[in-house]
Amino acid sequence: MLLTDEGYVPLVAPNGAVAVDLVRRTPPRLISLDLMMPVMDRRASLRACRAEALCRDVPVVVMSAAKNAPAVEELRAEWFLANPFDVEVLLSVVEQCA
Repeated sequence: MLLTDEGYVPLVAPNGAVAVDLVRRTPPRLISLDLMMPVMDRRASLRACRAEALCRDVPVVVMSAAKNAPAVEELRAEWFLANPFDVEVLLSVVEQCA
C-alpha cells in the first residue's frame, strides 16, 4: 500500500514461483524479495529471475526479519533492509530505480 500511495504500481506475488512468472510477463524496475518465501526460496527465485534476459540487471532489495541474515554479497542483491525497515529508506531505494 505504501508504494501504491506513492504512485508506484507494485506487483505482488505470494511466493517465489509466482514472482518468477510475474517477472517473465512484466519485467520490473526493482525486485523486492523476502528471505523466507514459500514454494521457491529466495536463492532459486532470484536465480530464475536473473536468467530472464530482461531482468538480468534489475536491482534487487532483500528484506528480512531474520537475525542471521546473509551478507548482501551472498544474497547477490544491491540492498538489504532488516524488518522492521525505515519507510524512508525503502522509498529512497525505490526512487533510485524508478
